[in-house]
Amino acid sequence: MDRVKALEIESKLKGQTLQQWQISSLINFGKSAAVFRGKNITDGGTVAIKIFDDELIEKYGDSAQLKRIDRELELIGKSHPNMVKILGGGFDSVTGNHFIVMEFLPGKNIVRRRMLWNGWPDFGAESSGSSGSGYAA
Repeated sequence: MDRVKALEIESKLKGQTLQQWQISSLINFGKSAAVFRGKNITDGGTVAIKIFDDELIEKYGDSAQLKRIDRELELIGKSHPNMVKILGGGFDSVTGNHFIVMEFLPGKNIVRRRMLWNGWPDFGAESSGSSGSGYAA
């Protein structure tokens, strides 16, 4: 997915609710998905919502993507210091999107951190990871 497509998804879904999570703004995007800051409408907590590229669904099929999501959903309630917590996900019939909801981790993503370690300037914007599934902003 490229930036243009990620921004199109943001304009389409900003303010929309998937199950109990409301989409706020684009954090970052990667090859197969875009990650958005969101809010749990039941408790007000901030979450990261990963919305999969519909071209990925078209290429590999709906059932393959749902199996992938189901495998991730098996991690709900499990924790490890090196793993982001999975909170929910599935398919939203109203918006037609496949998604995963994760805990929101504040900070720079691993790609930005690597750039800073290698001497690149810090342009001030913090974004969320499209790398390593560590979603933060």
